[in-house]
Amino acid sequence: MSVLLNLWSIEKEREALQLLRIIWRKIAKMSKTDIDDIIRGTGVPHTTKERTTIKHYPSRVLFLAAKKGNTRFIIELIRLYPDIIWKQDDKKRPYFTWLSNVVK
Repeated sequence: MSVLLNLWSIEKEREALQLLRIIWRKIAKMSKTDIDDIIRGTGVPHTTKERTTIKHYPSRVLFLAAKKGNTRFIIELIRLYPDIIWKQDDKKRPYFTWLSNVVK
């Protein structure tokens, strides 16, 4: 029974990566700004202690994949869009600083 579940899981993962590649072919034709907006996600206004409003991006694709431990997705996304490692998170840290801890 566990062998069947494992095979099913592997097949689903393979299909998910295929879907990522198909979607990314469409995204890759977009402008760099649009690609960055997709990767970063929708900004949510956040008020700081100093009463200034900044945008917070809780739905970042890489952050969510890292949080779930989805290293295959992260590796595939970096393979398809290598510039992503130079993007910064909300704290102005380059993604590669925390991605290197996730993808080992």
